[in-house]
Amino acid sequence: MKRLKWVLYILAVLLVLIQFYRPDITPRKTGTETSDLLQTIPGAPSYLRGACYDCHSNESTLPWYAHVNPVGIFVRNHILEGRKHLNFSVLLDYPTVKKVKKLNECAEAVTEGFMPMKSYTWMHADARLTDEQRRELSHWFETAAAAALARDMNNQ
Repeated sequence: MKRLKWVLYILAVLLVLIQFYRPDITPRKTGTETSDLLQTIPGAPSYLRGACYDCHSNESTLPWYAHVNPVGIFVRNHILEGRKHLNFSVLLDYPTVKKVKKLNECAEAVTEGFMPMKSYTWMHADARLTDEQRRELSHWFETAAAAALARDMNNQ
């Protein structure tokens, strides 16, 4: 019983100490005023921001539970990982081939149900997409890829 008491004390101290560790999710590159996908390519479904932007943009909004570690560490690292794979806030700064590839991958990920991730939709009801919304979003990503390609070709 005495040993269990000490283990609980140590766990409590560790829980308090871990609250001081906060991974930085401040964007390192802000992009240009025409870098943001939603500002440049019109017609995006209204739910794109709620389903994708918390993890894949510089506009992340942390929920209340992200301020309590160790959950906060998981959430912040998840955001950093999501931005590393794709950041809508600077997507249009990507080279043309990468940009088109990423947008087509988005269409596929939404169609196949990989995105938004199940672990995200558990706590974010606005990110739960119906089959119709998935089709619409996938179509928009494909259209955005074509528009981005056309935009880059016109700028050359």
